[in-house]
Amino acid sequence: MLQLVSYDTESGVSVTTEARALSNAVITIDSVETLNQATDFVRKIKELGKKIEAHRTSITKPLNDATKAVNDLFREPREILDATERKIKSAILEYQAEQQRIADEAARKALAERLELEAQARKAQEEAEAARRGGYGKTRRDLRRVHRRYFQRRRRRSRKKFTQNKQNARILILQIKENFARLQL
Repeated sequence: MLQLVSYDTESGVSVTTEARALSNAVITIDSVETLNQATDFVRKIKELGKKIEAHRTSITKPLNDATKAVNDLFREPREILDATERKIKSAILEYQAEQQRIADEAARKALAERLELEAQARKAQEEAEAARRGGYGKTRRDLRRVHRRYFQRRRRRSRKKFTQNKQNARILILQIKENFARLQL
């Protein structure tokens, strides 16, 4: 619905001329009569102000109404599009967040695998070095391990010998007691 708005420019010009004329008036109040004139003058100013406002409103109201009608016409489709845009952006953000999570998980797994492979390679290299040196490692840890194994074997042998010697001593004591008992008979 298109409506043309027309207005009278001459009435706007005449109101402007009238306002200038009133503003150029010089009033000096020195009596009751000039006071009454001043009061009438203020009343004319108020009437002219109302006339100007009515004229301005008669021009702007149709324009404001047309602007409101246009805004109302496009408000619903704009809201639908805005809601759709928000929904799509939300889906995009969710997808990107999921892709980022997947990438982070893959990076974490790759790092764990790399660290595991590096540990295995380091261990293989240490074993190769130990084999090259004849089974004895160069590190303090390796030396402690070798030292501990050596003394553990030695203690076991010593215990075994001590146990054997103890048993042999018991057997020997029993034999001596038997021989002594036979001699006394």
